[in-house]
Amino acid sequence: MNHLDLEAFLSVVKYGNLTRAAESLFISQPALTKRLLALEKELGCQLIVRGKGHKNISLTDSGESLISIAYQYKSLDNELQTLKLKNTRKTFTICSSDGPHMYIFPKTYKDFINQYPEISLKLVTADYPQCFDAIQRQHADLAFTGADYYYKNIVSIPMYSEPMYFICRSDSNYPDTVSPDLLKACNAIYSPYSSDFTKWWDYWFRKDSKPFIEAHLIAQVEDFMLSFNKDIWTIVPASVKNKFTKNPFLSTRKLMSPPPERIIYLVKLISEDNVLTSSFQTIMKENLSRIKDINLLL
Repeated sequence: MNHLDLEAFLSVVKYGNLTRAAESLFISQPALTKRLLALEKELGCQLIVRGKGHKNISLTDSGESLISIAYQYKSLDNELQTLKLKNTRKTFTICSSDGPHMYIFPKTYKDFINQYPEISLKLVTADYPQCFDAIQRQHADLAFTGADYYYKNIVSIPMYSEPMYFICRSDSNYPDTVSPDLLKACNAIYSPYSSDFTKWWDYWFRKDSKPFIEAHLIAQVEDFMLSFNKDIWTIVPASVKNKFTKNPFLSTRKLMSPPPERIIYLVKLISEDNVLTSSFQTIMKENLSRIKDINLLL
């Protein structure tokens, strides 16, 4: 019996709706239906009765009887997977730019390691194309990117979005509301956070000079902001702003015509999830819902 099929069944039981159940598993509704049909075929009985529109469901008598068995099977399967991991010391690799690694996922990584202490967690900092390449070559299990590309056998799912904020020195003379057309690129620290942000930047500053500093590592930006003249400025995602503004020497201003919200995509192979990728996504979703200014898109 396939544990993924049982997981699909238990999600349907929990949500009573095919669409919400599929979203909770990070799969499409047709993929969920395929798992349910495979389980029904294996057991030789119908488990669910689909309502109007084939989205709302109710359980058959066989479906009701399967619930407790499914939970027992899932528990045993988790114990077997844990035992297997103890013997193999599997490496679980995640690729991302430095921002999500540092400002979004630290708690998720800790919770994941606490749940699976037998694995070796490998965190790789890479640009967006490199993240997709790592997934395609099966050098990484999951990746998080700020841009969406088409790669064969890869799916990219919008995970969350976050607004962008203008950051300046607290001793600067910038007004409470800042217009982009009054800003000088020669005073800016620029980071290519997403394809949408790059387009916004090119629209406002393509005729201006190059930025003072182009930093592809967000961890460097805070130090740069504190090291030069008081007119220096930057634009960062909400998760980075929440960290930067803890420093009394940095503050934020309202930005007219701000960049679009930054969207981060979950990138993985189209093939079925395993226990580790499914568990990581569940932990991640729970933690994302608790972060200020983060808009969960699942």
